[in-house]
Amino acid sequence: IAGPLMDGELSTALKDRASKVGAIFRDHVPDLPGLLAASDLFITMGGYNSVTEALAVGCPALVVPRVGPSGEQRIRAERLQALGLASVVWRHELTPARMATALTARPPTQARKTGLSFDGASVAAAHIASVLAEATYSNNKVARDA
Repeated sequence: IAGPLMDGELSTALKDRASKVGAIFRDHVPDLPGLLAASDLFITMGGYNSVTEALAVGCPALVVPRVGPSGEQRIRAERLQALGLASVVWRHELTPARMATALTARPPTQARKTGLSFDGASVAAAHIASVLAEATYSNNKVARDA
């Protein structure tokens, strides 16, 4: 699955390569979380959204982070590996043999039971409501006392 930001020329080249080896290539899928939940393993470069979606549904991940332009994927891969939430293959060790080993290895088991909370929007909304309620109470108290 290419994702929405993949260069069109690269996407076309990957489609051609996929068809030659009998693989299925998609520019996008309508329900990535559903697909990940039904998957045994997710191979990703380690982008924030991809990793978050895999963790949210407990899909084991194999991260192959890019080298640049920033180090965010490398940093994320290091932390995920240290926490037992993903396996990592580094670009400098990326060979067919290394990928075969990674693909046939048992994926990290903690990925299925992270215990992480992914309800940040509702937590933030509850916090904002609480702050607004306190501010309203304080403003009404000041007005009554005046």
